[in-house]
Amino acid sequence: MSSIDLTGKAAFVTGSAGGMGAACARKFAEAGAAVALADLQGDKVAQQAESISKDTGGKCISFPLDVSKWDDVESAVAKAAAEFGRLDIMVNCAGIGMRKPFDEFTQGDVDRIFDINAKGVWYGCVAAGKVMVKQRSGVIINFASIAVRLGVPHLTVYAGSKAAVCAFTQGLGRELAPHGVRVCAVLPGHVRTPMMEKDLELWTNHGTEEEKAACFAELVAQEGIPLGHPQQPEDVADTVLFLASDMASNITAQIVSIDGGCTISY
Repeated sequence: MSSIDLTGKAAFVTGSAGGMGAACARKFAEAGAAVALADLQGDKVAQQAESISKDTGGKCISFPLDVSKWDDVESAVAKAAAEFGRLDIMVNCAGIGMRKPFDEFTQGDVDRIFDINAKGVWYGCVAAGKVMVKQRSGVIINFASIAVRLGVPHLTVYAGSKAAVCAFTQGLGRELAPHGVRVCAVLPGHVRTPMMEKDLELWTNHGTEEEKAACFAELVAQEGIPLGHPQQPEDVADTVLFLASDMASNITAQIVSIDGGCTISY
């Protein structure tokens, strides 16, 4: 059980069918919050919500959601706020990745990445921000990436979309501060999420689990992480839980890395 108490509060988490989004939703529920989970994978996110509710005894609802569609995001957030009677925490975790040489990205690739990673996060911020400003309270936490600081080849468009998230997180944090609303972003390090699994499939030519694990270990070793190990979804979720709690009541407009010290010199 969490030592942070979110009893009576309500959270909305996008990209929560699995990976870090699901880990955040579970942490919130364990802390006593009612949680709305949303993801493009409607059936999977519904199963995730049911599992978390069963394990924690908390109230969880779910929405099939394409965050690149403004009307759908606004509608889902409004429905969740109406269902719970409030909205205290918004976590914009949904995102996609794509690795290609810079000159192989198509216009469609660029549009899709920015539609989800940047515009989708912005839509979530606006939809939740409207509710929170009326309440005079709330926390918005956006997911970016350490790619914005590392300059990773073949991730240029992805990194650009995540850099946009960092920029408007800081501006929005200052803009909403007078209304009692905090806004922060997290930069997860090396986590074996479903997104990373796609890369491992490619790099190992659809290899075995042992080959994928070895490939991931090599990647981590190359990055020179001071703490010497990769991050787990729960590592990121713990930081998000802290930022969402009253323990972080004096933190806003900040970009927080969770990477074992990987970006210490940036």
